[in-house]
Amino acid sequence: MSRIYCALLVIAALAIVSVTARQAAAQAPDSAGTYVGTLSECHSETFSLGQTYWFDVGDQGTTITNIHVTDVYVSAIGAISNLDVPVSIPISQDGSFEADFAPLGLTSGPVVASSVFEGRFVGDSVSGTYSITVNGTTCEGPFSAQRGSPPTPVPTPTPAPLALMAALSQYDGCGGGTLMITVSADRRSIIRVSASDVSSGSETFTGSADFPVGAVPIAESGSFGWVYFAGEDPGQEIAVNGTYAGSIIRGLLTISPADCDPIAFEAGPLPAPASVGSGPVTASRGEPWLVLVAGLAGVTAFASLLVATRARLVR
Repeated sequence: MSRIYCALLVIAALAIVSVTARQAAAQAPDSAGTYVGTLSECHSETFSLGQTYWFDVGDQGTTITNIHVTDVYVSAIGAISNLDVPVSIPISQDGSFEADFAPLGLTSGPVVASSVFEGRFVGDSVSGTYSITVNGTTCEGPFSAQRGSPPTPVPTPTPAPLALMAALSQYDGCGGGTLMITVSADRRSIIRVSASDVSSGSETFTGSADFPVGAVPIAESGSFGWVYFAGEDPGQEIAVNGTYAGSIIRGLLTISPADCDPIAFEAGPLPAPASVGSGPVTASRGEPWLVLVAGLAGVTAFASLLVATRARLVR
């Protein structure tokens, strides 16, 4: 019996030592530093994220202050080689942390994001799970990192303006030709619109206009108001409105003076996607409500355009 009793005491002592060791190993970092590691890689048409990442721990090891991700792609804005996301995630005494937040405050507009980041520090390493959702697409999986120095970041190239083109369908003698719309580098305004060879019976409309950055703003919803510019022939006027979402602009084009209904279009990066015909505006795959809203707004604005044009002609 004494031998069995001694064996039980030894087992109990070993268990206590093991638990104590684990508790001592899992604890908050004792100083600020950087942790470099890998994420589960994620790629989709809407959003993608590279494997390499690192995050900074500040405040004497009590708070995660910044998360740096690489090879980010968001269809609404393009590619970003390196992106810093300032955060303030407290680290518990046992080394654990958990946060549910909106990266960069992106809670509305063309880009909406949410993220969950949780894990535990053990010595000079950390591991856990992450989840980030951008415009409805989710990347998630495990992560791990070691205390160390991050690699030298590759400079992020300066974004370029985005040119979108639509081939306009012809309906009842109206339409045809092409429409080009250029979005500013920051994706917040329209800086150029040009239309060529748009028909109205025997008359053809061609014209273009450039706008300073910010003069034709794109709202947080992606929509922009009517853009008016003159055609090449005297008295001609062309107008465009629409909604920008995911590197696509859907909207309406009108020409005046002409007995033409508003012409629905879908403009995308070259080569342009299949065009949308004029006449009754129908919902298309993707964001049907955007086309519907553009159609309702277009009919009202087109009526105002006709009234204004006739008033000018009367004068």
